[in-house]
Amino acid sequence: MDEPTTTVIGEGQPPAAKPDSWMESLSDELRNEAPIQRFSGKPLDELAKSFIHAQSKMGQKGILKPREDSSKDEWDEYYTQLGRPKSAGEYELPKEGLPEGSQFDPDGIKPFMEKAHELGISKQQFAGLARKAAEVAAETQNANAEKVHKQRLEARQTLQREWGMSYEENIQAALNAVKQFGGDELVRDMTQADEGKLGLGDNPKVVAMLAKIGKLVAVDEILGSGSSRNFKLSPQEAKGEIAAMNADKQFMEVYQDARHPGHAGAVAKMQELYEAAFVGIK
Repeated sequence: MDEPTTTVIGEGQPPAAKPDSWMESLSDELRNEAPIQRFSGKPLDELAKSFIHAQSKMGQKGILKPREDSSKDEWDEYYTQLGRPKSAGEYELPKEGLPEGSQFDPDGIKPFMEKAHELGISKQQFAGLARKAAEVAAETQNANAEKVHKQRLEARQTLQREWGMSYEENIQAALNAVKQFGGDELVRDMTQADEGKLGLGDNPKVVAMLAKIGKLVAVDEILGSGSSRNFKLSPQEAKGEIAAMNADKQFMEVYQDARHPGHAGAVAKMQELYEAAFVGIK
């Protein structure tokens, strides 16, 4: 009876060849050539593909673009021929032809340099893109500043229409309130114009609220509780006072009776209210 045989997988078969074992068959002179060294550690198929591609391009002029499946080394060589620097740090930022006051952030520009190098952008192309980016940034900043200036002017005009002759007084009352509860630093933040953005001091509703608070503070803390101070009325407030006086039967009797001792005072009061209510209206 025959003894059973045991088959060892791989026994009697040559060991698998290393991807770059074909290089060992080359002479030292050929093996050390730069074009050959590019394929070190790669299978012979890669060298064959490169050779076939080079043969297909023979006779063509200029810098030849690699195939989509070409190696990274081939693409790197191609980009180098097109003017890409060896490293992202070798890109140079333009110094001329920039909008006035333009500056590049060294840290902020680094990611763009790295991406440009990855995409094979040349030094000249990168400088052109950086210059265009500076132009767009300047245009955007100027447009924002113009928009903010317009909104700030509209806010001021809104309060001037609403407050009339009491505009300056109400603004001061608002500033007094800010200083009372926020200090000098907050006053500076609200009054110093920032051309890039609007602040609380540019919001008519906020300023109107602060003006009311400022008046309450003046009456309660400066003059003392129960005291009064004659603040100038806004047109809207003055119209409300006129309506109230017209509805006051006793006041109207004095106002309409020229022989009454209080007639002159009533007329002066009504005149003052009309001037405040209809200031600038002819």
